Amino acid sequence: MRGTVISDLVDFNPSRPIKRGSVASFVDMASLPVGERDISDIQQKEFVGGGRRFRNGDALLARITPCLENGKTAKVSGLQDGENAFGSTEFIVLSAKKTETDEDYVYYLARHPEFRSFAISRMEGTSGRQRVSWQAVSEFEFAFPEPHIRAHAGQFLRYLDDKIVLNRKLNETLEEMARALFQSWFVDFDPVKVKLAAVRHGRDPEKACMATISGKLRISPGKPKPDTLDDQLPTAEELDAAIATLDTLTEAQRNKLAQTATHFPANFQESELGLIPEGWEVSLSGEHLDVIRGFSYKGAGLADTGTPMHNLNSVYEGGGYKYEGIKHYTLPFKDKHKIKPGDVIITNTEQGFDHLLIGFGALVPDSFPEGIFSHHIYRVRPQGKSPLTNHFIYHLFLPGRFRSAVARFSNGTTVNMLPVDGLTKQLLCIPALELITAFTVQSRSLRKEQEKLHHQSRTLAELRDTLLPKLLSGELQIEPN
Repeated sequence: MRGTVISDLVDFNPSRPIKRGSVASFVDMASLPVGERDISDIQQKEFVGGGRRFRNGDALLARITPCLENGKTAKVSGLQDGENAFGSTEFIVLSAKKTETDEDYVYYLARHPEFRSFAISRMEGTSGRQRVSWQAVSEFEFAFPEPHIRAHAGQFLRYLDDKIVLNRKLNETLEEMARALFQSWFVDFDPVKVKLAAVRHGRDPEKACMATISGKLRISPGKPKPDTLDDQLPTAEELDAAIATLDTLTEAQRNKLAQTATHFPANFQESELGLIPEGWEVSLSGEHLDVIRGFSYKGAGLADTGTPMHNLNSVYEGGGYKYEGIKHYTLPFKDKHKIKPGDVIITNTEQGFDHLLIGFGALVPDSFPEGIFSHHIYRVRPQGKSPLTNHFIYHLFLPGRFRSAVARFSNGTTVNMLPVDGLTKQLLCIPALELITAFTVQSRSLRKEQEKLHHQSRTLAELRDTLLPKLLSGELQIEPN
């Protein structure tokens, strides 16, 4: 190994020509991740001559406070082959001189604690507007190992990040599956429509319904919004094809589907919400939802350890739990502000200037300990003898009619707030208890797998961050298989 400067391996802010006035891929600072590798969002924007230019394989380093201290870094991917993109002038672009050995190595070098400390120590400017120049970071010295060792180190670290990305995509798929099931059963009423169509066409309604709830016949996605109920029903040919697929299932699978299918009606009835499945009821949401607002915490009570506190940052826009948003609190609180694993939290205010979070929900992970929740969110549980479950309630607050109606109750002069009435004065279509139970079983199973993948990714990230300094220095060497 030899001590040398980083500029022997890296070209800083290399020339990447883009025609002025053309539309090109663009990355803003908000899209640079913290603790992850990949850019979260690539936009299309007219290039007017400013900004840093980069291509696939380049590393992007935020150079301004607090983004540099927070660790905003990314490896560029997702562009077309040979495409040049542009982004914030507050990026430093690091491009490996020898991509075959150093492309991954350079990216992980930009995340090395020594390199980051070096860059932070050379920031200049007034308080709150400090930044580091590429010339300053180009002077970083390091004992770089031989090229083949650098290549193997980058490959291994990339493997860990690839697995983390794969886990995230699998989690997104699992979330989509649960959402699609709720939409099909309780919003689009697909199983009821299929049973009705089967009766009209002289087919077996139970088998048709079984095919629908197994996913073999989906009548809602991809179709234009029909004008009438009749326009939404499948044809006899579609029913026959779907029913035939049941022969590919095991007897146990068919029996399970049959148990669920029998609880769906085969017709509709008029209600205050329009057509709903026959026998289902319309109730006021306040009869089913127990809503409690969190407490106004004091900033002096926030710490790195203490009682976990769920807050506005714990919920994604669009719904879903954000693990990275948890805070910790050390001051006293009331028992009514305790929250348990599996509880539903709903945002009651907006976050930032462009993001309207109001009315979105999340399920507190089962793996979390008992905690508390801040005044920016509501804790929502089933009320009294309501048949609703936490999983059913969570899906109510995903994008759709109910969540939109809730959000319309928000008001305020400077900051929009959602009053409790927004949650308790809505009309709900309540299905049969057996269907709520069947859905909850499936949703809980998918959620359990999501949590398993999330914790696996956290373990991989910790392993990556622990091994990174040793691998990049050559202290630890891993030969490829």
